[in-house]
Amino acid sequence: MRARCTLVYPYYEAPRMLALQLEAWSAYPKELLRCLEIVVVDDGSPTAPATVVLGEARLPLKLYRIVEDIPWNQHGARNLGASEATHDWLFLSDIDIVLPADAADALLQHQLEPSCYYTVERRPVGGGPRRTHCNTLLVQRAQFLRSGGYDEDFCGTYGGDGVFIQRLARIARHQHFADVCTIGYGRMGGAPPAFEGADSSLDRDSGRAEYRKRAHRKRLLNDLEPHRPLRFTWARVL
Repeated sequence: MRARCTLVYPYYEAPRMLALQLEAWSAYPKELLRCLEIVVVDDGSPTAPATVVLGEARLPLKLYRIVEDIPWNQHGARNLGASEATHDWLFLSDIDIVLPADAADALLQHQLEPSCYYTVERRPVGGGPRRTHCNTLLVQRAQFLRSGGYDEDFCGTYGGDGVFIQRLARIARHQHFADVCTIGYGRMGGAPPAFEGADSSLDRDSGRAEYRKRAHRKRLLNDLEPHRPLRFTWARVL
C-alpha cells in the first residue's frame, strides 16, 4: 500500500523548469496521483509567476503565492507548503529536481517509519555520478512541524539548510533510499545548470556571506531555535 504524501516545491522565476515538473507530474498514473497532492509555493516571482504555467493543470495541485519578493525566501516557502499540506508525509525538494513516476511510486511503496526521515538519490539530467541533496527529503509532517521547520531568520541569505537537518536529526533517525533516484537540472558538482532558469539568478556568494554573519550573530545571542514562521503575506492562487 502506498503512503499518502504531499510534494512541496518552492518556485521562483523558473517557468521552463516548472513546465518540466508539470510534464513529469502529468505522467504519473492515476492510482499514484490518488495518493498525492502537489503544493507549489511561488516565492513572489515578479515577471514569471507560476500561475502562467499551472493555470490549466488538471492535477491534485494547490498553488500559493507569497506577495513580497523576498530574496532567498525558499525556507519560508517550504514552511508555508508544509503548513498547508494535508497528507501525513511531506516530500520536499527544489523546483530543479524532478521526481519521475517510477521513483515516486517506489518511494511511496516503502515501509515508512514515522520516527525516521528519508533521503534519496539524485543524478544529473545529462548523466553522471549520483549524489544526495540536502534539501530533498521525505519526512512526516508532524515531525517537520515538531522540529520547528526552517529558521526564517536565515531568509534573505543562502544557507540554513544544514541547521534545519541537524535539528530534525535530533528527533528523527535518518534513512537513505538508494533505489529512489531523482533527476537534477540545477548545478551539481560545480557544473552549470542544465538550462537557463533551472537555478536561481540570485548571487550565491553574497548570500553565503550574509548567512555566515547571521549564523554568527545567532550563536552569540544563543538564538538557535526557529520562531515566528510565515513572516510574509501569502494567498492561495489555485
